[in-house]
Amino acid sequence: MLIKDERQWRGDLGSSLNPSFWDLKLRTQLGRDLRAQYEKSMREPLPERLAALLGRLEKQERVRSAQLDLEID
Repeated sequence: MLIKDERQWRGDLGSSLNPSFWDLKLRTQLGRDLRAQYEKSMREPLPERLAALLGRLEKQERVRSAQLDLEID
């Protein structure tokens, strides 16, 4: 749930005296912060060790797939 501006929260839950209002604001801000951190980490390259592991797993998967193809034929 995104908060676009303060007017979105007017009404029963929009009062700053209502604890639910602050709970929603806190969760929204946490969501924004987590999303920003995730997007930042997705722009960074994979660590070399993790990239090597993924390469080995992909190679194993190709070998298994080729073996299954031979068994079917």
